[in-house]
Amino acid sequence: AQSIHNESSRRGGPFVAINCAALTETLLESELMGYEEGAFTGAKKGGKPGLFELAHNGTLFLDEVSQLSPAMQSKLLRVIQERTVIRVGGTRMIPVNVRIIAASNENLGKRVRAKLFRSDLYYRIAILPLELPPLRDRTEDLLPLIEHFVQRRGADRGCVQPLYRNAVSYGWPGNIRELENYVWRSVVLYEQGVAPDALPEGPERGGLPAPAPPEESGALQVAPGTLAEMERDLVAQVVRRLGGNRTRAAKALGVTRNTVSSKLRP
Repeated sequence: AQSIHNESSRRGGPFVAINCAALTETLLESELMGYEEGAFTGAKKGGKPGLFELAHNGTLFLDEVSQLSPAMQSKLLRVIQERTVIRVGGTRMIPVNVRIIAASNENLGKRVRAKLFRSDLYYRIAILPLELPPLRDRTEDLLPLIEHFVQRRGADRGCVQPLYRNAVSYGWPGNIRELENYVWRSVVLYEQGVAPDALPEGPERGGLPAPAPPEESGALQVAPGTLAEMERDLVAQVVRRLGGNRTRAAKALGVTRNTVSSKLRP
């Protein structure tokens, strides 16, 4: 979101971000819309501008937008449609010119169908959807991410390749946050003379689960069923044996990664 803002025509304006899941509905409204003096107990003298006002002529990033309550969804929709905000406890309509970038770790389309998210708000914010695949489906990003985290730590680059060799055989259910945790912990140990290859494994010891060895012995066993079910079972076994790495599974099966993903869909 920050990069999109920096490369846009609004880069000279402010970039303001908020996690919609981190605040109660009342606090979120006062943060987004602002409030007037005396609007509630503890309100600042003179009131306070909201994030929409602070992001005027810039970008407002709404993280975890799927967690907005129905009431806040309605208020957000009104601001987007009218391009004005009314502070809590106020009556004056304040014009705002803001680009909104919203993020969600849940499928908003499914939430709309389940009547948990307003369809009219969805069509307002889903102008250009960008899907960020999980890290296990874009292993080509592992090396540059590891290099970035090592460089940010100011560590010796000699640990990059050992870390990468460990990383490619793991599924990364925690995505980039888990990778960053792994790299930083590894760097701390590496600086004390412990090689990344010798890291402790297993969540109970603070390390990563041991990945399945790529050359695991034993024939693949496929249960009888339809052709599609048998193919899915076969592909799933190969992916598991390769530590959840779909790219390596695709190479082993002689197909594309997209084919592997499609075969795994129910």
